[in-house]
Amino acid sequence: MDPKTHDLIVQALQGLARANAHDFSENAKLCARFFQRLKEKRFRYTADRITCGYLDCWSTFRDLERRYPYPAPILADCEDLACAYSGWLASRCYRGIYIGLKPGQRVAHAVSGIARGKGTGQTIAIVDPSRWYGMPSTSYEGTKWALVSED
Repeated sequence: MDPKTHDLIVQALQGLARANAHDFSENAKLCARFFQRLKEKRFRYTADRITCGYLDCWSTFRDLERRYPYPAPILADCEDLACAYSGWLASRCYRGIYIGLKPGQRVAHAVSGIARGKGTGQTIAIVDPSRWYGMPSTSYEGTKWALVSED
């Protein structure tokens, strides 16, 4: 993929993360259920071609929860998990929350990020919810970032 395509994908991820933040901010019960599912480890990293039959299909947590009612595990890929987690953090008033895309030769990988420090000394700590729920290890060099909530 070319750099322009990566930028467009990062913008789309930012939109999905912000949609999740909005949903969580508007619905305290939805927000609580997301946190409950995190604590109970009720997510399973699963490739989209298995869950929806396409190479890529993204969903908000609200839509995933409808698809996989409690107590069933939620089958989700990296975009779903990273955007839900970044959105959840942003909805809880955390600032400096990012969504990131680690470009790959064939497949890219979405992650969450949390700003550390200020100004030119700022770094972004990578948080990868997909790893918590079964995705194999990967590298994060060259991750492109978009802000979900202001610093």
